[in-house]
Amino acid sequence: MANFFVTGIYMIFTLNLFSNIKVKLLKNQFCLLMMVLLFSNELSARIYPTPTPVSKYLKKINSKVINSRVNRVDCIYVVNLDRRPEKWKRMQRLFKEAGINGNRFSAIDGLKISDEIQTELAGNYPVRMLRGEVGCLLSHVSVMKDAYDRGFDLIWVFEDDVEFIEDPHVMTPIIKALSSIDPNWDVLYTDMDSKHSSGEIALALGLDFRPDRLFYYPLEHYLRRKFVSADLMRLGQRYGLYSYLVSRKGMKKIYHYFTHVNLWTAVDIDIHYIPTIREYSTTREVVTLWTHSPISDTRN
Repeated sequence: MANFFVTGIYMIFTLNLFSNIKVKLLKNQFCLLMMVLLFSNELSARIYPTPTPVSKYLKKINSKVINSRVNRVDCIYVVNLDRRPEKWKRMQRLFKEAGINGNRFSAIDGLKISDEIQTELAGNYPVRMLRGEVGCLLSHVSVMKDAYDRGFDLIWVFEDDVEFIEDPHVMTPIIKALSSIDPNWDVLYTDMDSKHSSGEIALALGLDFRPDRLFYYPLEHYLRRKFVSADLMRLGQRYGLYSYLVSRKGMKKIYHYFTHVNLWTAVDIDIHYIPTIREYSTTREVVTLWTHSPISDTRN
């Protein structure tokens, strides 16, 4: 191993002498390989064959759930912290006005996650996620497991800081159209992009790859935006999981992925790196982020 790094440093120094673009790309790829060996004992250690500690810290939902009252949607989940009752009260008002039913999921509070648990969840990675981000990830994965175990075919997941721009029932024909266009779709977002607190669009233009994965698609793959109909767009990545629908195939993919990796980055980023994930969004805002929310629970 020591000889490898000595040779590696020499190769990087040599490659720096050249300005050719292809040589620079080769140097970047070699640096990534060295990072792999620094962070991991096995080159294939990114997705494990057996569950990681993530599965141990998921939260079981014991309560009975009620029907969404949105045609084609089996259940609506609302991720809400126990210390944010005012947010749940606001969501209940929105649901009543829209004539739909939401089931509150008592979110996993990241502030209660110890340093030891964070280290355990990160595994062979350095701890780099905020506690709120860890709690958010565990909450969303818990919802996926609950929905899949209940036999649901399609769910709608909300966080507690959204606003309804259109009647949520307009999603019924959009879901029907998507199922016709792509029967194997996994995730459908109800707007094109997230927003900053100022209301400006928050574009996901970067990448946050795990250091021990040897292959990813190029940046262009994740930045792609392809309109497949007047109402639907295929996408590669975006920010935000505040309002999204998930098919049964998608539930299984999301649950399996996150319970077979160590935690590296926020769930709304890492979800796009799930192998074979098929993601879409509406081409207009149906349900979007409520930018007037005074609190970000992933940052606090």
